[in-house]
Amino acid sequence: MELKFDKNQLLEYLVSFYRLTRMRVVLFDPESRIICSYPESDCPFCQAVQGEMGLKEKCIESNEASFEECKKTGQLSLYRCHASLLESTTVLKSQGTVLGYAMIGQCSCYKDKKKRYEEMHHLLAKEGIDASKYQEEIDHLTYKNEEQYRSAAKILEALVNYLVLENFIRLNPSPFVQKLDSYLESKLTEKIEVADLCRHFGYGRTKLYEMASLYLPVSISQYVSYYKMERAKQMLLEPYAKVVDVAHRLGYEDLNYFCRLFKKKNDCTPTEYKQKHI
Repeated sequence: MELKFDKNQLLEYLVSFYRLTRMRVVLFDPESRIICSYPESDCPFCQAVQGEMGLKEKCIESNEASFEECKKTGQLSLYRCHASLLESTTVLKSQGTVLGYAMIGQCSCYKDKKKRYEEMHHLLAKEGIDASKYQEEIDHLTYKNEEQYRSAAKILEALVNYLVLENFIRLNPSPFVQKLDSYLESKLTEKIEVADLCRHFGYGRTKLYEMASLYLPVSISQYVSYYKMERAKQMLLEPYAKVVDVAHRLGYEDLNYFCRLFKKKNDCTPTEYKQKHI
């Protein structure tokens, strides 16, 4: 899977997020590789302790565990890492495909520096590490209370949804997917059957299923549904958009069925989605 993005464009938003929250933010691809971050480097404390035997590996394990949790639940993950620092991860997803992950953190929940040091001393001692070596780095950790931390995490979630919605980070689709998306867009108000897709592509069913298996993350029927639900989310954010009108624009005459399908895909009703994102 190949991602397409403009790193400088993404960085503009990461810098703005950091200026607002003073929390480091990192974007990862689906294989846990860093796409971009701001600030570019970890905080001094994390840089220092990662030099200790085995702690860098624990940092990686902590990150990957949070990615798996987000991928599994599709929800924002708020937690403390192995070093007891506040962190949060959310998934970047489009049409059922994971594009990557966004993470913020490296913050302490202790405003009192004495309590902060005692906590770090206790944790590092378990690893056989003398915390006094890192007194200065511990003192300079960014402090966030729980309310600030949760608010920043919600802003992060909104930011990554915007980045995906505006195609600032996206899949570089194959010609098959491009042609499929173009066809689906031209037939939004119609009910699309596999036979329709076979005629459009000039394929038999077996060939169509082979191409779908090769280039899509889900079955061809599921992809059609995903495409319509993604378009539904975009339409719902239009000024003055009504749920009933969005349903009709997507070919759903039964409003209750549309709402049930939307909730199944997004864990909220169309009305709840609209209220949450506007």
